[in-house]
Amino acid sequence: MRGTASVWISLGLMLIASAGVFVYLVRRETNRRRSTVLCDWARGQGWRRIEPSAGLPEALASIEAVGAVSLGGFASRDGRWTVLQIASDAPRSSGQSLATSGSRLVWHAMMLRTESPGATTALRSTAVDRSIVDLMPLVPMPGQGAGVRFIGLGTSIPHIRFMIDRYAALIPADLSVMRSERFWIVDFSSRPFDEVEMGRLMRLLEQLASTV
Repeated sequence: MRGTASVWISLGLMLIASAGVFVYLVRRETNRRRSTVLCDWARGQGWRRIEPSAGLPEALASIEAVGAVSLGGFASRDGRWTVLQIASDAPRSSGQSLATSGSRLVWHAMMLRTESPGATTALRSTAVDRSIVDLMPLVPMPGQGAGVRFIGLGTSIPHIRFMIDRYAALIPADLSVMRSERFWIVDFSSRPFDEVEMGRLMRLLEQLASTV
């Protein structure tokens, strides 16, 4: 009986280990496929490569304090557009479920540089489990009830209220959007990589930037 039990325990451990390896390989292949599609799209646009050593742009520099790092990305030749992959092993605790502590999180962000500066504010989608917004040193506006599509965050209640009133209706429910200095930033980690989707994101940011 003892020998039979040992066999079953060994088989169970092997099954668990195999499942773990399978999940790891699927995630790695998915991330690799996304990176390849993004690379092909950016090259087709004539964008230049941004190496991870370049670090995070100034508009996102504050998230370095929680261990976020740039995995690299691409930028348009005129410097108006940037697409970045960002990773963090130490997410800031928030009211939203971000991920299991200690796990490696990867976000994908598109940025549009504008001529007009604005206060740092954000609309954090409630339809997704994690967002770059969770890493920002921003405070949610009090009194936002359950069932809202976005949680407004910032450092000034009037600016947060303006962000909600002016822009929330323009943004799809699964996207989180930030304004930081001269940049509009959209977190599209929940979206696939393809030419159509990237075009939609660019049009969204242009629409937000032109809405005053």
